[in-house]
Order: sequence, then structure tokens, then C-alpha cells
Amino acid sequence: MVTAQDLGINLRQLPFLTHLSELVRRLIRSLIVFFLFFLFFFAFKPSWVNLSVFSIPYPEPSLFQSFSTEAFFAMKSYVLPPQMVLINVNTFDTFLSVAYIAMALASICSLPFWIYEASAFLGPALKPNEKRAIKVVLVPATALFVAGALFSYTIVLPFLFRFLYLFSVYTGVEPTISVLTFVTISLAYTIALGLAFETPVIMAGLTFAGIVSYSAWIRYWRFAVLGAFIVALIISPGTTGGIMEITIGLLLSALYFAGAIVSKVIQRKRTATKSLCDIFNILRVLAQNCFQIFHGYYVYSCIFHL
Repeated sequence: MVTAQDLGINLRQLPFLTHLSELVRRLIRSLIVFFLFFLFFFAFKPSWVNLSVFSIPYPEPSLFQSFSTEAFFAMKSYVLPPQMVLINVNTFDTFLSVAYIAMALASICSLPFWIYEASAFLGPALKPNEKRAIKVVLVPATALFVAGALFSYTIVLPFLFRFLYLFSVYTGVEPTISVLTFVTISLAYTIALGLAFETPVIMAGLTFAGIVSYSAWIRYWRFAVLGAFIVALIISPGTTGGIMEITIGLLLSALYFAGAIVSKVIQRKRTATKSLCDIFNILRVLAQNCFQIFHGYYVYSCIFHL
């Protein structure tokens, strides 16, 4: 009979290999969904079928008028000043720019599937309260990221490219920008501010995990505010006489204090739950002691009557 030792298999490693194979399988499924969405946005365009009463949209194969190309035109018309000229510095810059936009759209649309696969993989190892906490956090985390992305797209990026345009004009340089630079800056700022708006969720998660307490957040609030205004100075275009820098700095500071308030609520609930558990443990010990006393008294009475 052939044993596991004969085949060189360590039985202790089997659970790890099982989890690893499951992780790889879920990653492959998620990547397939991401690739299908990428192909849809990159190689298809929206078309309409006109019926007697209404029209029905359907995807039609097209590389030159795809969803990602239409998104690129929308970004260009809203964010970039009309006088600034987009140029194709390298041969594949335009192709890569549209591909980056398709990747961003595919990432957004495939995100629910990634979350589902991650929760299905990590779910058995999580406690019920941790599962509830993750479910509660999903909605505000998504809303905050969308708010940060919209703030970047509607306010920060137009001011930024307006500043670049004016700076080029006043220095006597032709106001041009590479198409790849335009797309990468736009996507980078949108993602960065979206993640910056996740500050309250990250702070609440660290407090819920017991890593950072509410008092620590309050103790170092001055450094947080200083860091918020430093970030504002870095990402701000600087064409509004300090208005944009102050707005971004105050907004990031407000998010920090909002996270501190949420952390305080979470810490109070954890303390109250811990105190309640301590009370139940004390009552349980008292009940056990009382039972032992009455049991001893009953045994002693029986022996005494005998």
C-alpha cells in the first residue's frame, strides 16, 4: 500500500495547499470577469435598435467608437481647457490611454465580483461580528470613494489643467500635453482622492480591531491636520490664491475628525460589550459558588440525618 510519506506528501501541508488552490481558482475567476468587462468596454460601442415605441440599446463591436473612447472624449471635454492641445508623443500613447480607461471601467464593474470572491474565501475564518462589521462598512466605504472620485473629477482636475495651461501661456510655451500623461494624471488623482476619502473607514477599522484607540487619534490630531494641508498643497493646482488648498485641507481634516468620532462610538460599544461580558462572568461564577455551597449543604444534611 502506497502511503503519503512514500509520495513525499506532508499531511500537515494539505490544508494549506487546499486553501492555496482555492485562492488561485477564485483569482482566476475574478480575472476572467475583469477581462470580459475590459473587452466589453474596449472593443464594443453602444448602438440602438429603434422600435415602434422605444429604442433598445445593444453592444456592437467597434474599436474606434467604444465605451472607453466615449469616456475619453467626455474626460477631455470636461476636464481639459479647450485651448490645450492633446498630442500623441509615442506611437502607442493613444491606444494605451484608451486601454487604461477601459481597465478603470472594468475594475469598477468587476469590483462586486472581487468582493464576493474575497468574502467567500475569507468568510469561514471570520467571526459573526466581523462579518457584520464588513457588511456595515461596505456601503459607507463605497459612498466615500465615489465622493472622493467625484470631487477630484469635478473640482480638482479642471483647476489643475487650467493651471498647467495658464503656466504654459505665461511662459511663452505652446500649451500641449501628452494624451497618455493626461489620462494617467486624471486616473491617478481620481483614485488617490477616492482612497483619501476612505480615511474614516480605515480609522474605524483600526479601532474595531483594537490596534489604535480613540485617545490616540485625538492625541495626534495636530499632525493629522498638518498632513492634510501638506497633501492639499501637493495635489492642489495653486491657481485660486489658496482657496483650493484650504478647501482640500479642511475637507481632509474633517474626514479625520469624522473618523475619530466613529472610532469613539466603536470603542464605547466594545467597552460596554466587554463590561457586560465581565458582569455575566461574575454572575456565572457566583451561581457556580452558590450551587457548590447548596450542594455541600445538601450532602452534609443527608449524612447528618443518616
